Amino acid sequence: SFGRLILALVAIIIFFSIRRILVNGIARLVNGFVLKENNAEIHALILESIRSPLGIMITLYGIQFSLDVLFYPLDFTHTGFEKLLRSAYVIVFAWIAIKLAAGYGEYMAGTLVRRKRDGLRKEVLNLSLKAVYFTVVLIALITVLRIFQYDVSALIASLGIGGLAVALAAKDTLSNFFSSIFILVDNSFSQGDWIQAGDVEGTVVEIGLRQTTIRTFDNALMFVPNSKLSNDAIKNWNRRKQGRRIKMHIGVTYTTTAEQLEKCVRDIHDMLLLHPDIVTPKEEVESEPANGLSRYRQEMVSMNDLTGYKNNLLVFADRFGPSSIDILVYCFTSTVAWDEWLTIKQDVMVKIMKILEDNDLSFAFPSKSLYVESWPEAPNEFAKEE
Repeated sequence: SFGRLILALVAIIIFFSIRRILVNGIARLVNGFVLKENNAEIHALILESIRSPLGIMITLYGIQFSLDVLFYPLDFTHTGFEKLLRSAYVIVFAWIAIKLAAGYGEYMAGTLVRRKRDGLRKEVLNLSLKAVYFTVVLIALITVLRIFQYDVSALIASLGIGGLAVALAAKDTLSNFFSSIFILVDNSFSQGDWIQAGDVEGTVVEIGLRQTTIRTFDNALMFVPNSKLSNDAIKNWNRRKQGRRIKMHIGVTYTTTAEQLEKCVRDIHDMLLLHPDIVTPKEEVESEPANGLSRYRQEMVSMNDLTGYKNNLLVFADRFGPSSIDILVYCFTSTVAWDEWLTIKQDVMVKIMKILEDNDLSFAFPSKSLYVESWPEAPNEFAKEE
């Protein structure tokens, strides 16, 4: 009737008028219930992220209410339009759930990582959030199929015939997915680590379900399948607590006497022992604290090598080269940062130059000596002219 049409239009107008108020109220209620901390910035960001889906949900409810008023006392529960409306509700709820998981999940995960909880890895948290997104989408898809009265179990059973073909087509995707799990379980590397695997080298940005994102040192972004990383030998440069290697050969000339050579080797060794930024075997290594069963593990493996402590210091006359006597210098810096390591290495090189100057030694350079056993006689015409 005309009266019900007027009431339906009034209901739609009311819902559209108070939609913003309802959205703000529901968002603040959810925000205050989930997020206990009084962080205005986080509240505002999450509120803004769920504003659009909440507005659509209230609009859908206003349309449903208006249709109920318009067609009363008829019931259109089992009509196609009602199924579309219910499916839209499911999609919007899934949208809201994903937005909430993205907002609260990333905020809480970031908070836990900043607090540096023991045994907590941000890669696991990142993959867990993605698993939550996938689960929400899967549940929404199954619910929509049930709304349209599809037999989900029969549909899954019917896919069994083509399951082999699907598995063969998606074998690379499945391989990358399981490889991501193996990478997390093995703990080969973490986000932010500098790794090298085959021809891939750079800093790990993110470990995904299918691929790992790596920022190379020429500032390019590389997307590497997880299966490649799980099959290649991985060199992790960040798994070092103390000790970045300095290895060099110092060539001195063959005019060096044995006494000069021995004194030069001793002076370089003593200089490195007294250098504040060079670790020495005499220093105590601060190993990881042993607690629980980990103290028994120390008797089975070399904990210093496992955790990344190196303090070898070697200075020896190493070899007789083609044009020099080579002195081997092998030591480790107390830092593992690249820029600090370069500074320490430069300081060591300068001190070695001064030691050679103090011992009246010279650096050798590649050279060849030519010995002539006999000089050919001059031709007869040259001899006559003389």
